[in-house]
Amino acid sequence: MGKKHFTKKELDAREEAKEALKRGNVEIEKPESIRKNKEASQLWDKIITDMSGIDILDNLDSNVLATFCHIELLKNKALEDGDVALYNRLSNTALSYVKELGLSPHARVKLATKRANDKVEKSEETDMFG
Repeated sequence: MGKKHFTKKELDAREEAKEALKRGNVEIEKPESIRKNKEASQLWDKIITDMSGIDILDNLDSNVLATFCHIELLKNKALEDGDVALYNRLSNTALSYVKELGLSPHARVKLATKRANDKVEKSEETDMFG
């Protein structure tokens, strides 16, 4: 299968989507369940710091991110306890949160591509229907 050649409009839309992933100062409120748990709070802070400059997370994601942090702690505890079955189940659950929150490079590329494609489709509709 050959490499797709993008039109100028598609390339511009992709660049706009890439730029849209950059955010200004978005302060995501730390839920109480995270504030009460030192390890969860440290993980939360690390994720927020690592994701700074990428416009993916906002306050609507705070509870989902909090759940992910708690799953990660449970996963680590299961590993310490030698409960491999529980560790594997929690790892699968955590992976779905990673994808949903855009915490992996693949998830961020997929999100940027979707945003770019949405812009191209909107632009094409505007061109056709005014």
